Amino acid sequence: MPSMNFQLTKRQQEIMELLILGKRADGIALELHISINTVRRHLSLIYRHFGVTSQAQAIAIFFSAQKKQTPPAKSFVEETKLSEREQGVMALYQKGLGPKQIAAILSLAPSTVREYARRARNKIDAKTTQ
Repeated sequence: MPSMNFQLTKRQQEIMELLILGKRADGIALELHISINTVRRHLSLIYRHFGVTSQAQAIAIFFSAQKKQTPPAKSFVEETKLSEREQGVMALYQKGLGPKQIAAILSLAPSTVREYARRARNKIDAKTTQ
């Protein structure tokens, strides 16, 4: 059962902020002067803390909490109604991949990848501004 306390440690907040900026785990490790295994452990704890399984879901919840400064809804991803494909596209973008690379991985056209990302961002923006 995930924790309902949405407060992250200072280090976890730093890691989330770098993820949002598009940094990958190895880049975060270099920037924070910690090992990549430490970054991965923090990410694992963050996912468990929020009750999510992907970077895209964790980032969505983190954005929501930061904008509102109140605990986000129990299942932010469900409320935004992000499809599995939208979640997958956003997770790959967060890993630093571009539309062409994502398209090759998911067997989609690059324009389709951009459309999934646009829809996901619109859903997240709409939900976090309510």
